[in-house]
Amino acid sequence: MPTLLLTLFISCIRASVLPKSAQPTAAGSTYRALVAGSVGEQFRDVAKIAEVALKELAEDEVLVKVVYAGVNGGCETFRARGEFAFASNRESDSGFALGAEGVGVVAAIGSAVEGFAEGDAVCFVGSGFAEYTTAKARTLWRVPEPTAE
Repeated sequence: MPTLLLTLFISCIRASVLPKSAQPTAAGSTYRALVAGSVGEQFRDVAKIAEVALKELAEDEVLVKVVYAGVNGGCETFRARGEFAFASNRESDSGFALGAEGVGVVAAIGSAVEGFAEGDAVCFVGSGFAEYTTAKARTLWRVPEPTAE
């Protein structure tokens, strides 16, 4: 867990210099994501690009346009194999998302979300290998404004 938090912290620092092109764009009805239909021996055996339907946000959710994805080879191997913390992937009938964490820009917010607005830069955990990801607002971290340091 400390490694994940450190990785996320470093991702947030790097995101404080998000490129101007990272501003959110209108999301269509689908987006591309790297997903696994089932577990397998290696990441490359299960990873597939899929067109995923954009679901309606719950009142406490935020849609994030992914700009940077964290890459953790060990974590993704465990996820792909359904090992350790990812054992539930073995029982998944519909497959599972890939990518442990990332940084992006808020593209839309649920009706009850407070403290975030479209265009805010944020860090998130989960589904980083996608054009968009949905997260509970309480699980996001705001990226501070860039500084000269």
